[in-house]
Amino acid sequence: MSASDLARLVDVSPTAVWNWEKNDVIPRRDTLAQIAQVLGVSRDFLRTGAKDTGADWDSTNQGLKKLDNVPLEELMRAIEAKGFSVSVTPKGS
Repeated sequence: MSASDLARLVDVSPTAVWNWEKNDVIPRRDTLAQIAQVLGVSRDFLRTGAKDTGADWDSTNQGLKKLDNVPLEELMRAIEAKGFSVSVTPKGS
């Protein structure tokens, strides 16, 4: 994923991503949460590099994240972040 792709997915400028990477600027808390979600890692992992503890994961589903309360838009962003195209149409269309 390019810096421009990440910027688009978390709704920031490419310059902001560049500053995070090159100037050790730390994103705001809400932006950090969006980045973690897009990349499929925890905020702690982004801050420390430490392996995820698994607290956000459901072990009964072989590591699949619980999706019951995740908004459709967030699911679509996460899927697109993995390089897939997503489109949604109403049933019966």
